[in-house]
Amino acid sequence: MREQFKTLFADPFSGGHKARLNEVQIAAVTSSLVPNFKYGFIMGMDKLSFPGKLKPAEIFTLKEENELAEKTNDTYPLTGKKLQKEFLSSFAVSARSVSQALQFSYAQNSLDGTGQMASKLFGKADVIIDLSDENFTLDSFKLPFQVSHPEKDTPAGWKKEFFDNNPKPLSPKLARKLYLNGAEAYVTSYSAINVYAKNPYEFFLKYGLHLRKKTKRELSNADIGTYTHTSLETSINNFNEGNDLAITLKNVLSASDSSNHDSKHNEEILQLLVSSDKNKWIQQRLNDIFKEYLYNMQQWQSDQSELTTKNLGAELGFGDSDSYENDALVLSLDDEHNTDIHLSGMIDRYDLVEINDQNFVNVVDYKTGKSTDKVRNLDIKMDNGLELQLAIYAWALQELKQDIEAKAGVSDLKTGALTYSGVNNKSTDTPLYKGIISNELDDALANISDREAHGYSKKENEFIQDDIEAVVSNAKDQIKKIFTEVLDGNISMTPFQIGSETGLKYNDYAEIMNFSEELGNYYNVIEGDDSNG
Repeated sequence: MREQFKTLFADPFSGGHKARLNEVQIAAVTSSLVPNFKYGFIMGMDKLSFPGKLKPAEIFTLKEENELAEKTNDTYPLTGKKLQKEFLSSFAVSARSVSQALQFSYAQNSLDGTGQMASKLFGKADVIIDLSDENFTLDSFKLPFQVSHPEKDTPAGWKKEFFDNNPKPLSPKLARKLYLNGAEAYVTSYSAINVYAKNPYEFFLKYGLHLRKKTKRELSNADIGTYTHTSLETSINNFNEGNDLAITLKNVLSASDSSNHDSKHNEEILQLLVSSDKNKWIQQRLNDIFKEYLYNMQQWQSDQSELTTKNLGAELGFGDSDSYENDALVLSLDDEHNTDIHLSGMIDRYDLVEINDQNFVNVVDYKTGKSTDKVRNLDIKMDNGLELQLAIYAWALQELKQDIEAKAGVSDLKTGALTYSGVNNKSTDTPLYKGIISNELDDALANISDREAHGYSKKENEFIQDDIEAVVSNAKDQIKKIFTEVLDGNISMTPFQIGSETGLKYNDYAEIMNFSEELGNYYNVIEGDDSNG
């Protein structure tokens, strides 16, 4: 029945609304258990049967009057105005569960249940009452309550009528036990930081309770990303050994588990890629995309008339474990929280760029998805703790500056660009570098005749020009803020929202969260560009 109503309501409802109906709750008009929904559809009445306009005797049968009397501890059945008041009160409680609009329909529907006809709501909503108008009251229906928008003033205690889907915070003592378990430092990564910034409750489920979705072992997007990263790592190492493109391709496509990037899974992924005809086709497609990307990269680096680019290395790691060649980045919280944050990560590729007698080090992070999505609203996201990956890499470059200078054989090395590069065939400009560029490198590139010939996107909205020190400082402040909140016990279910993009996309915990604005949940709304370009 819910699905039928959902279908019947969809067309007339969508006529004046951008959103479609995605959930339907059926309840009696006097029910006080209706969850908080955006829209209420009151069906099966004619113009004379609105609440407040019915005669008392027409509201309930004698049996229902007796039942109401028992519920209200009245000795005698409710009659007259008292009966009407009881009905109106029940209806008001139900109406308050609607946050945006009540829609009334007229139908020829006799009180004895005969002669019923389909409601006109299926073709047209005859009466729509906007509850978001703060001046709206139900006086016209003789109801004793003012029904307001939930985000505005509402009758005291009204929320007690409804289920509360907002998680309660942990105590700081419990939070420290859960996340630190006696350790003096919390070891984390960019990915974990981004999960918290997307939605603190998802961080609690994933990194606090360590819940994992049970999955079948099959080729996944993560496996495809690992295979691509492994291939690109091997290619950079081959180029640095002096091999040409043909030999590099041959070596890359025959490589197995010699990579630093998720090496424990590489052999398993290779087995998956040959386990079926479909996976073999995927591997061939990935190899074709990979060859095209290598060709583009070689073209960008072959023109050395205006600047010189040299690959310095691949998979530059920093972290606490032996699998990283460099120490973790360390950040100390305040005295009250008395905890160090140890940050680990792996830079896919780093290049030396020489231009106008200046030496820059650039970072390239490969993306098998749409790289333009990563830079949309990037400055706004970083100011809110989101998408700090490139900023963290800039911090790592600062810490590793002397080692990189020694490897490059230069001094006075500056951080140039921290970029994403798409490794896919979605469009011709996907591989172009986009992300954060330092003021110094941007000025140096101003005299270059064609930035794209060297791999840099020319679109203004795909690069943030900024002082790198300021970028790193903001990232440190955001990370401190995030883990201060974590240790204070914050597990709020407040996913971010920028335009149509939300923190609920790509998460494994939707069924656990049951996030719903109709159940009192809300987004952490951040103003930003909602364009798809």
